[in-house]
Amino acid sequence: MKRWLFPDDIEVDSLALLVDLSESERVPHVLRPPGVSLAGFIDAPPGDLPARRITRVHRRDDLPFAEEADALKVSGMAAFDLLLLREIGKLGKPLCLDVSYLSLKDIVRALQSIGPESPVCLLHALDVVGAVKRMCAFGGRFELPIGYIVRGPTDDALLERAVASMGAQDFTLLQITPSLIDHIVAYVPSLLADHLSLRYEARIRGPVVVVARSLKAGETLTMKHLRYEARQTRVVYRPSPEVVLGKPARRDLEAGELLCLTDVRLHVAGMIQVRMRSSRLPGKALMPLGSQSALEHVIDRAKLAETLDSVIICTTDRPEDAELVQTGERKGVPTFRGSEMNVIKRFLDAAEEHGADVMVRITGDSPLVDPRNIDEAVRHHLETNADYTYCVGLPVGTAVEVFNTAALRLAYRLSEDPDVSEDLTLYLRRPEVFNVSRWEPPRERHAPELVMALNRPEDAEVIRAIFEALEKPGEPPFSAEEAIQWLRAHPEIAAINSDYIPKPTVCNTRFVYSNLR
Repeated sequence: MKRWLFPDDIEVDSLALLVDLSESERVPHVLRPPGVSLAGFIDAPPGDLPARRITRVHRRDDLPFAEEADALKVSGMAAFDLLLLREIGKLGKPLCLDVSYLSLKDIVRALQSIGPESPVCLLHALDVVGAVKRMCAFGGRFELPIGYIVRGPTDDALLERAVASMGAQDFTLLQITPSLIDHIVAYVPSLLADHLSLRYEARIRGPVVVVARSLKAGETLTMKHLRYEARQTRVVYRPSPEVVLGKPARRDLEAGELLCLTDVRLHVAGMIQVRMRSSRLPGKALMPLGSQSALEHVIDRAKLAETLDSVIICTTDRPEDAELVQTGERKGVPTFRGSEMNVIKRFLDAAEEHGADVMVRITGDSPLVDPRNIDEAVRHHLETNADYTYCVGLPVGTAVEVFNTAALRLAYRLSEDPDVSEDLTLYLRRPEVFNVSRWEPPRERHAPELVMALNRPEDAEVIRAIFEALEKPGEPPFSAEEAIQWLRAHPEIAAINSDYIPKPTVCNTRFVYSNLR
């Protein structure tokens, strides 16, 4: 077996791919398979094979050449460019995706953008730290053929491990010439600043999304308005194309500006997750607390949040939950009814019916939820380009969670078993897949030791005491900060439910990454 792949048309044995690396990035490479397929990737009949052309795609200008190729290789900046990958996926051509600098999150987004029409092979440079280990993990997760890129002299032992990791004698190796390395370094300096250093991978965050051409407030964002660009910046997350494309600009945007979710008009919906059934406190949603029921308090407080474009009761289709619908009608908010246990599906269907781009999960057992906390959590979510934002430091029962509908849709697609997803945000607390952000309130609202959730009879006793002391009919609801101060001034009341232990959650949140294909 020959272990090296040269840019010449020579006889080879048991190698999957022979590539003519032209000096010109515009000239398609020539594939001349010697009777075997690219790790089962490019199928070909036995015997003499015609030449096949594989074209490198580095940027959108290469798309016309990609249309003429038999297969494509995507690397460098293009592997991060989800807009470009969308267009590549529409071609339906076999695709070699270089994942050397991509995290698991980036690969998930890339495959999601490419879609199922294009057969995909994952490639990885052998000179990157942990290449074989990473590819063994990726190949197993995504159930895709894998290959390796050789950019220079490589240790034989490492090469043997790479071959063994593919589980076959036929394997894919690409030798990249120094001129191509120089081209990549020049094109993506922030990604390969140390050339072939073995230490740069940990610093890679990928490119940012930049406004490609100016547009006025109210103008709809399309692919032509955006581009991916490598920049030295403190921005950690990139906005997902699924969230911003087709949305109107909130303000005038100039070419070259970084794009943030705050720059587009998104429909933010407050989703009140509620049902009558409860193992510890049945019917708690309609339990009287002060002047009205718990759910009515939640609705009134949510409606005061400036960042919410709508408030929706998201309940089940069980007969006893019809009372919740009546409450919503009386308070002037819409209700969506869906599956009791598949809460992800219920939320997605509600979002589709009401056009929600971003959802704020508010539980029906949170009668002391504070609109100021909602607003600050939503603004933090949009400013950080997050997929999912959670709150820390608030009293138990007053926190909210913010997430993009597109992220929840991806979680639903990847989930192995969403049929028992009452705690739906557990599927989103995955920083290896989603942009997860954390919001913490100011010190005066920081009180994680206090319990203001309505889950047990003793919780109801505490919350009733708070409403009796602070509620003033006809005036705006008292704030969470006032409730915190009152409980701290009355430790004997706070002690009533201080032994609170969260209900254990049992659900299968495993992701099946091959679902992307």
